Amino acid sequence: MAEAVRNTAEGLDAELVEAALDAARAGDAARVEALLEPVHPADVADLLEQVSETDRDALLAMGSAVIDGEVLSEISDAIREEVLDALPDDVVADALRELDSDDLVDIVEDLEAEDQGRLLGA
Repeated sequence: MAEAVRNTAEGLDAELVEAALDAARAGDAARVEALLEPVHPADVADLLEQVSETDRDALLAMGSAVIDGEVLSEISDAIREEVLDALPDDVVADALRELDSDDLVDIVEDLEAEDQGRLLGA
């Protein structure tokens, strides 16, 4: 059962963030998914933007437990390419399929041609 998510003006609840990071570090994708499923995609994107690169990598290793189309569209341009590169092509392809065409275009147009072809081919 997913824990209750408490959002504050400053962002996500610190206990939720720590629990999600602990689960990601332990490789527990089911726990990460249960914790983040009720969280708004913009807040998941903020979480990915605000944690250390090591913690971001641990979260991204959970793949679709963390990333879906809505989260992908909310991630800032500053880390989007890093996120896309860290994820397996099938996870990115599934996330891209969920997007409206305008969101898809916004994401794909910012990628290098090689990455565009690789991801759209997946």
